[in-house]
Amino acid sequence: MKLLPYEKFTITTQASEKEAIAKIKGITEPIRSSRFTGPREKPYQGTINGNSFEISRIIHYRNAFLPIIQGDIRTEQERTVIFISMHLHIIVIAILLLLLGDVVIFIHKSFIEAITIFMDTGQFSISINFPPITSFLLLFGYLITTAGFKSEANNSKDFFHRLFE
Repeated sequence: MKLLPYEKFTITTQASEKEAIAKIKGITEPIRSSRFTGPREKPYQGTINGNSFEISRIIHYRNAFLPIIQGDIRTEQERTVIFISMHLHIIVIAILLLLLGDVVIFIHKSFIEAITIFMDTGQFSISINFPPITSFLLLFGYLITTAGFKSEANNSKDFFHRLFE
């Protein structure tokens, strides 16, 4: 089971390596500090270095779970293969670990407290703020993260498959 959303796929095309790089360059513009001003020229922003690229989709709404798309273009057996991986931004991962980590620690402490009470009194007592609420928060955080990431990842995956058909 993957704890954090992550996508990895390959695209094989008859286009040459140079043509594939040109296609990526054709859909990518340099990173700008603000996307809310000025016209949108291309659907992606990022950097391309040689046969590798790191880009993200340009959106005009907020989605902290927007995938960072990393790719590597190689020629293998007279065909060009594009290896693509999509993952969350490192800052988003750090914030998620802090927030969801606190929930996990709270569940753990509540569980230890319940066991201690059971050992002392022989009665199983669940505190009112034990797992039902905190487990729901943990599940909710996971579902929101996965849904936000997957919707954008699927858009980009479909886009790249159409680009290299």
